[in-house]
Amino acid sequence: MEAEKAINNFFDIQDSKYFTKFIWKIENFSQINSDIGNRVDSCIFCCPNYPDIRFRLGINPNGSSDINKGFLSVYLWIGTSVDIYSRISMELLNNKYESKYIKERQDTVYNNSDQGWGFDQFCHRNIVLDQDNGYLDKDILTIRCKIFIKFYEL
Repeated sequence: MEAEKAINNFFDIQDSKYFTKFIWKIENFSQINSDIGNRVDSCIFCCPNYPDIRFRLGINPNGSSDINKGFLSVYLWIGTSVDIYSRISMELLNNKYESKYIKERQDTVYNNSDQGWGFDQFCHRNIVLDQDNGYLDKDILTIRCKIFIKFYEL
């Protein structure tokens, strides 16, 4: 819970026009192709006050490469030609919307590239697939991404 408190303090400006959060529900997660490197992308989303800045999330259900096999790899992509100085966090939510796996990046410059920014080894895939952990309620995996934009340049 200390990590969750730190994230909430980190993003205590949730009403700011520079803050956005996105909740991605991935249906039929256990049936997604689990080949290493296979990626699934979210829809495009934006910060309400900056519709020209577009984001999307991507997940590799069994790692982005051989070295990350057995892990979820989770990334954020910028879909427009801007440089953004921001902080992000990504959380894996259980069926009670509690976050147990939280990763954050502080003060990073994101730009439009093919590589994305995020976490090669976000959490072990087996933890997600284990029904006792509550991450696949009705076979839906839920990821929350929080973004605070400090500034950007077009």
